[in-house]
Amino acid sequence: MTKTDHHRAATRVRSHGGNGEVRRSRSGWTRRIVVGDEFTVPDTLIAQVFHRAKVQGTTEFHDYETIGDDEHGEFGFLQEVVLSTGGPSQELLRWTKGFGGEERVEIEINGSLQSDTGALVVSMETRFYEGATEGTTELEDSDVFNTVVPKNQTSNFSIHLANDEDDWAKIRGSIANSVI
Repeated sequence: MTKTDHHRAATRVRSHGGNGEVRRSRSGWTRRIVVGDEFTVPDTLIAQVFHRAKVQGTTEFHDYETIGDDEHGEFGFLQEVVLSTGGPSQELLRWTKGFGGEERVEIEINGSLQSDTGALVVSMETRFYEGATEGTTELEDSDVFNTVVPKNQTSNFSIHLANDEDDWAKIRGSIANSVI
């Protein structure tokens, strides 16, 4: 084997799962993350672990009418965000939907990863408005809660918001926390 052949053999690449790899050079084995065709992520990011947070679900509306038939509808939402264990809290979902000309639901979900466990710490706020238009500022009901989604697991939620006039919204969904 020539010196050039020996050098080529010494720089062999071993897969390290996903988009990572381990390269062997004269100085030994080194780990790096490769994105696309040979783009290397800086060493400062290698120590971080990346997760995909996926929020999905539906909001079911019921608009009570004193004259005519009640209105009923269902709408879906979906958002995926990549988080890192070294990163700050991020917005996972901001979703607003009006219905029936008189109702509106707003959902705000934020999350951050615990660096030691990879668990996703989630705060969620939901609001239900009902008034003369979908743009009303008349808040009828709201809910705020926090939850923790362990790594590689999914947490489901179901929230019922209503007023005292038989108008309501049911929000059902899930939050998944997957290691990339």
